[in-house]
Formats: sequence, C-alpha cells, structure tokens
Amino acid sequence: MKNIIKYGMWIMLSIFMFAACSPQEDEKYSLGELGTITADVISFSQTPSDTSNNVIIFTNTSNLTFPVTAVWDLGNGSTARGNTATGIYPMKGDYTVTLTLYAADGSSASKSEVIHIENDDFGLINTPVYVKLTGGIHDSDGKTWVFDQYNNFAKEVEEATGFYVKGHMGLAKLNTYSQEWWHAQPNEKKDWKLYDFKFTFIQDGLQLRIQNAGKGYGRSALQSDITSKGFDIIQVADPDIIFSYDGGDYTFSIDESGQYPKLTLSGNAFMGYYCGTQEYEIIYQTDSVMALRVAEPAENLDWIFVYCLEELNVPAIDAE
Repeated sequence: MKNIIKYGMWIMLSIFMFAACSPQEDEKYSLGELGTITADVISFSQTPSDTSNNVIIFTNTSNLTFPVTAVWDLGNGSTARGNTATGIYPMKGDYTVTLTLYAADGSSASKSEVIHIENDDFGLINTPVYVKLTGGIHDSDGKTWVFDQYNNFAKEVEEATGFYVKGHMGLAKLNTYSQEWWHAQPNEKKDWKLYDFKFTFIQDGLQLRIQNAGKGYGRSALQSDITSKGFDIIQVADPDIIFSYDGGDYTFSIDESGQYPKLTLSGNAFMGYYCGTQEYEIIYQTDSVMALRVAEPAENLDWIFVYCLEELNVPAIDAE
C-alpha cells in the first residue's frame, strides 16, 4: 500500500470480454436472470504476460450461473470493467487488486488479493507519449505546461487533427471533438485565474505538480460534484463557477490502448477547468504543444483544451 501512495497511478491496459454478461448493462449492474452475489463465490486468476512479469493479466474465474458485471480495482490507481483486465506495474512493490461483481438483483461483493512485483520495469513507461509529456526518465525537473493563453498553437492543432479548434479552450456537442459552439479568444479568461495554472509532469514516479493562485475554475452545472471533491464554492456565475483549490502533488497514468492515449490524474486533480472528470484524451501532442479532449456527459458536451510549454506562452502579434 505504501508503494501505491508513493507512486500512485500506473498505466494499465483494459481488455473487455463480456462472455458471462447480458447484452444490456448499466454502469454497475447486469440486467437479466436474478442471482445474489456473495464474497465466497468470487475468484480470479493472475498470470504474467509474455512481454513482462510486471504486466499481469487478471481473469474472473467465479463459478456463477447468472450474469454479472465485473469491475476491477487494479491497485495502481486504475480500474477496468469486464471479465479480464490487464494491469501494468512499472515499479516494484505490493499492490492490492480487488474484483467486485454486481448482479441484477442489486447485490454485489468483492474479493481482494495482494500481488507482489519483484523488480522495476521502467521500459513500460518509456514510450513517446510519456517522453513528450515529461521529458523522459532522465529529466528530473519534468516539463511544465500551461494553457495556450494567446492561441498561438490552436491553428497547428486544427491542421494536424482536422478538428475545428480555434482557441485554447472551447466546446461543442459531445463526441464532435471540436470547438464549433464556442472558443476562447486570446487572454479572454485572465479574470478567472485560468492562466495561473501550471502543470509539471515528471516521469520518475509519474508525478504531477499543479500550481495555481488558490482558485479553481469549472462548470456551474457540476456544482454538487465540485463540492463532493472537497472544494468550497467562492462564486457562481453561470455557466461558470469559482471554487477554492490550491493545486498540489498528484500522480498520473496514460493508457495507450485506445485511438487516443488517455491521461488519468489522481485524486481531485484537473487540468485547469473542471469538467467532472480526471480523464483526458490526448488528441494532439508534440514536444511543446498538447491538445486534450474531455467528455462531459452531464451537459452533452465536448471540451477541447490546448496547452504549450510555459516558456512558449507569449503574446503573438497575429493573435486573434
């Protein structure tokens, strides 16, 4: 557990196989034949992959005659759903893996096991995505990112991705990956403390350090979610909200198994504007520019944010 607290969230790959589940499921409960889950019937196996002893494949081996939904806590800050899940553990140590099964009658039960990782395997996170974000394992200071405040790089992102991107933040309909409904003009959010945020990503220990001026910024529609994170509301000015937030030290992971790498932050961390999630898709990335997409189902919105290295965030003569 000490290792988890110290290093936090590691990259994981999730492979979803629902052979035992009904085709219709909500977020937790399988729908179909009723049956009650008890902890004594839950079991799962763990098998090292062919590529590394630090990559473990977990399989639900519970002997059940009714459909269930399987949810995994991989002990490294990552979760997965399905009868199989793959966890990657770059750092040696002990990790507690928990399988929770949910049944159609509303019952659920869990089983936990501790796995031991004998050696470090930093090669698991030595990928171009990690290196571009952090500077690599040998860069002890990491890389510091800020919002592209003056919209110097929005055009670059738009041309590379083909998505409608005109500003350092903007929104459109969910799953459009665009800013077609609105985008911020250069320096437009200076009064909202957005540009006080600095995000330093360090590969050694997968550290994330967030600095700001003690105030967070986000969607007023998510007020209840914001307060549940422990933030105190300072001002509500629909559609935005200001709340107390002092930044801090966090960890992060990157899942590279999807179409776009998924960046996940630990705890209550967020990338400057709170949209109800700690998960971000990296839709564009170079050594100095990064664009993140955030899905906000609560309002049926997509958000696109553009960041650059701190030293590149300077006023541009031809800014919009």
